Formats: sequence, structure tokens, C-alpha cells
Amino acid sequence: MRYEAVIRRTFEVVGTSGKEFLCRCKWHDDKSKPNLYINGVSGLFLCQSCGKKGSLDNIADIPAPKASDLTDRIERFKMKNDCPGRVYTESWLKRFNFEHDYWKNRGFTDDTVADFQLGFDPVMNRVTIPVRSEKGQLLGVVQRVLDDSKPRYRYPRGFPIGKHLFGSWKINNQRKVALVEGTLDAVSCWEARVPGLALLGSRITNDQVSLLKRLSVRTVAVFTDNDAAGIAAIDQIHERLHATGILTEVVVYRKYWGAKDPGDLTPQRIRKGFHSSLPWHRWTETNA
Repeated sequence: MRYEAVIRRTFEVVGTSGKEFLCRCKWHDDKSKPNLYINGVSGLFLCQSCGKKGSLDNIADIPAPKASDLTDRIERFKMKNDCPGRVYTESWLKRFNFEHDYWKNRGFTDDTVADFQLGFDPVMNRVTIPVRSEKGQLLGVVQRVLDDSKPRYRYPRGFPIGKHLFGSWKINNQRKVALVEGTLDAVSCWEARVPGLALLGSRITNDQVSLLKRLSVRTVAVFTDNDAAGIAAIDQIHERLHATGILTEVVVYRKYWGAKDPGDLTPQRIRKGFHSSLPWHRWTETNA
């Protein structure tokens, strides 16, 4: 690992786990319990007690944390991301306030990254996506792994996926929404100026249907993945929505798009698909 020698020379290493080094922080009294995590590959570090963070490449240029911030950070960092049912304070997200090229490579603008507070966890080497309730309460972060390990998306332990729709807190009197599978598909929709809600899967639950009703949604444009599971989900979603009075429409993927999900599409094509979605009965006729 690129930074291992520097880490061992500069810090008191207490333990290691894969690429991660657990060390005693040199910026505060860290004798009772080590709190400094350093990634041996990226060189990024974060102290979960005093909040010191940065890169080993410019470690000398990072100012010490302000005394006024220290108490707050210590209390916030005591929280664990996998605590079921917890609502977090906004300051808790500071631990993931790192930039990462992944978001730019996905095509997201700086405004979108800031709007959704997309971040990076230097300890786990994963990008992070905050998840919220329909009222905007912070419920934790979804972590997206950057290597080939499975599953790609890691949810907070105990997070009730079937009770939430990612993006629900952004709905503001929009009567028609795009219903997608994944969190970043929904982010892509919002960047394209299309209100997108993610099922966090391919099937809709009764709780999610009830949530759509509370949001006063009248029409759902099903924009699931362009694969067998996504296509099969269309009828299941329509069946659940039909009795509620919510209309079901279907976004049709053009063959020349060559896309497997909404995240593969340009903003222009997302808008075109959304605004030209077919009523469910017409979609069934064309696919009979």
C-alpha cells in the first residue's frame, strides 16, 4: 500500500483491517480509545473524535479543529450509522464531507452533489448517499462500494427499505413522478428536472403506495430498469396502484438509447422518456 510506511512512521498504529489503519490521533488526547482512521491506499484520514480530516499529502496544511467544534463533533461521532430507527442531526454528515471523482464520473453536476449531499467515506472507501424520510429527517447514508464486491449498495442496518421512497422529501405538489429502482437513478431524474422516487428495489410495497397517496401523487411513470426484473415489475406496480386511483404510465426505452437504467441516460432523454410515457393499457397492447 502506497501510504503504509508513512502511516507507521508518523502515527501510533493500534490495528489494521484490510486497507484501513486505526491509529491514535496526534491532534488531541487520544490515549483512552484510538479514533483516527487512515486509508493506506488513498491516504485520506478522519478522526471520529475531534473531526480532524484530510489527506496525508497535505497533512501539514490542515488547521487544527476549533475548540468550539470539538464538543459537538465528539457527541455526533458517537452515533453509529447502523443504529436502527435513529434520526441523525445534519452535522453528523460532516464525517462524509469529502469530494470524490466518482460523482463527476457519473455525470452529476456540483449543484446536484451539493443538493443531495453526496459524499465519501474515507474510512470505508465508499461513496455515500444520505437517505431521508418524507419529512426530510436524516435516517443515515447508503454506501456504494467502489470495488467489485457485492452487494454494491450497503444500507444502514435495520433500515426499513419497503417503508420509504428515496427522494420523497423533495416532492412539492408534483402530481406526476417517475418511479425508478435505485437511489442514483432518482438523483439522475432530479438533475434532469424530473421528479424521481426510488423504490430501492424493483417491487412496490403497500407502505410505499400509501406514501405516494400522502404525497398527493396522481400519476406514476414507471421507469424501472431495462431488464427482465424491471419489465416484470411494471404489472406488479400497476396492480398495487390501480385500486388507489393513482394512474400508471410506462417509460419506454428506445433501442438506440442502449441503456440499462435511467442512470445511463442523458438528462434530455430522461425528460423525453418521462414526458412521453405511455398509459399502462397502451403499453400492454404494444407488448402483447
